[in-house]
Amino acid sequence: MRRVLRGSILTTWMVFGGCASSSSSQAPQAAAPVMRDPAPVRAAPSTAVSAAPYVEASAFRSEEVSVGKAPWELKGTLTVPSGKGPFPGIILVHGSGPHDRDETAGPNKPFKDLAEGLSSRGIAVLRYDKRTKVYARQSAAGISMDDEVVVDAVAAVEALKARADIDPERIFVVGHSLGALLAPEIAVRAAPVSGAVLLAPPGRAPWDIILAQLRYLEQPPEFIAGIEKDVELLKAGTLGDKKLLGAPAAYWRDWASRDGVAMARKLARPPLILRGERDYQVTEEDLAVWKKGLPQAEVVTIPGSNHLFIQGTGKPGPAEYQTPGHVDARVVDRLSAFISGP
Repeated sequence: MRRVLRGSILTTWMVFGGCASSSSSQAPQAAAPVMRDPAPVRAAPSTAVSAAPYVEASAFRSEEVSVGKAPWELKGTLTVPSGKGPFPGIILVHGSGPHDRDETAGPNKPFKDLAEGLSSRGIAVLRYDKRTKVYARQSAAGISMDDEVVVDAVAAVEALKARADIDPERIFVVGHSLGALLAPEIAVRAAPVSGAVLLAPPGRAPWDIILAQLRYLEQPPEFIAGIEKDVELLKAGTLGDKKLLGAPAAYWRDWASRDGVAMARKLARPPLILRGERDYQVTEEDLAVWKKGLPQAEVVTIPGSNHLFIQGTGKPGPAEYQTPGHVDARVVDRLSAFISGP
């Protein structure tokens, strides 16, 4: 019997507990959450990856900063371009799961690539450790989308606005995966914000994404059947105290209620939307939702790249997140042009 894949699916188990078998929809233990985004949790030891080729270390400086207040204060890194300023600034919003400020996946650090690449081009970037990583124990009883993502991201925007070296009229929210879905809402709630960039934004309901990925990854039929049964209970409102993949029904309903398209329509400027051509986690089906709802938005597919926007070959899968690489330079170029544009 094939084992249930651990740590590879778009959505999140975060710190929720539970124990799984191939015939149950319960998650493996929280130490190895199946639903972490975007990469397997138990990364094999690997050597450090050097800076991306588009990074010019002399073009910016890095400083440690804090985001939010006690009891949820988070540490982060602000990269600031060399020179006088004020500079345009962005915050980076993580995908689902307990991520650090670099959104580390195996040897890869996509947020570090983006921050240093954009700061090499004159844009200040704030990235920070996620609440569910820093305060995992305190979050174990359950958490909302606001608690997991939105509140801290709004605080990060406010931290940028408070700085004299950041232009308050040129602040953007850049989200990845779950963070991309919520980026428009963050921008609305942190207003005024100049715009949003959505990197691999999910468009389908979270349970549809879960099931699609389980099937794509050829998980045991009995495990998928258990998930399907619990999804039906969740949709009918009869899941009760039972958890779906380690997370309570309230978490999934909260996720499903977040309408990124509707929030994006409230922005003065349509968002920039990017997806990797080889992304099996956020697919063309997700992208179609955004295209239909936001016909004015620029939608760009990056050839050859995966969910992390790192190049790869062959059939995409979670194992490739352990291969060292860097965010495609075309992503940095597109973001830089959008942020520097009108």
